[in-house]
Amino acid sequence: MRKPVETSPYVRRELFIVAITAASVMLSILLYVVPVSNTQLIIVYIVDLGVTIILLCDFLDRYKRSKDHGKFIIRHLYEIPALIPLLFFGILENDAAIMALFRAFKIVNVFRLLRLLRLFSLFKIAKYLKASGFVYLVILLVVSVIFGAVGMFVVEQDNSDSNINNFGDALWFSITTITISGFGDMAPTSIEGRIIATILIVVGLTTILGFIASFGTTIMEKGLGKRRIAHDLKDSLKDRIDILESIHHAEVNNMIEEIRDLHKNIYNQDVGCSKCGFIYPKDSVYCNKCGNKTE
Repeated sequence: MRKPVETSPYVRRELFIVAITAASVMLSILLYVVPVSNTQLIIVYIVDLGVTIILLCDFLDRYKRSKDHGKFIIRHLYEIPALIPLLFFGILENDAAIMALFRAFKIVNVFRLLRLLRLFSLFKIAKYLKASGFVYLVILLVVSVIFGAVGMFVVEQDNSDSNINNFGDALWFSITTITISGFGDMAPTSIEGRIIATILIVVGLTTILGFIASFGTTIMEKGLGKRRIAHDLKDSLKDRIDILESIHHAEVNNMIEEIRDLHKNIYNQDVGCSKCGFIYPKDSVYCNKCGNKTE
């Protein structure tokens, strides 16, 4: 009977932090897209405050265990916005003097978007899960789409000249913009909306180019890896041939088998140039070394 896989307390703690981090992100988005009553808002604030306290304890614990506190703070700056409870923003929004100040400087919508800084905590999830660079690109894409949709909804919903009237419209605009396939059926009219659209375009281009570069690098490394192994094996054979007189008979037999395997792999995958003898891929039209046209 197969024994169940046991997880260490540290792994269980990581999974717990991942779960509540995702929950904190969902709570921050919830307040933008779903109308809630005062009672429901209080419940959300209480739950979020508990989540924030847990995240703060985890952050402080890792800070104490780090060898270099300065480097730890710099490397984990993106986590700090997630440590600000939603209750803090709620208190500020209910303060007439502060909101009047924000309105005077015309930054009310910018202030309302500060809750979205918690989206950066999604990168902590990728770090806990030891994700690859591709996963980071996907998370960047998801964070940007959510930020664009919620941000566009906040800054455009009260604008009578805008055709982005609900969260569905904002989500559609965010997806089509970040994928560089905008249909032009919706466009922001406010300055804040245009800034958000610009950010989405830049992030979209960066993500697409990053994916292409990552995928291309993986393919190249995979192809070059086989060639590098063959090249290293050739060098090893040459070195042993130079000291052939001191090699045991059994080692000579191993060398013969290695040469046969190497020749078989080269014959199946690559072709030698008839002019200079350079080994090139069988699909090549010209020799990579002398330029001789292949047959």
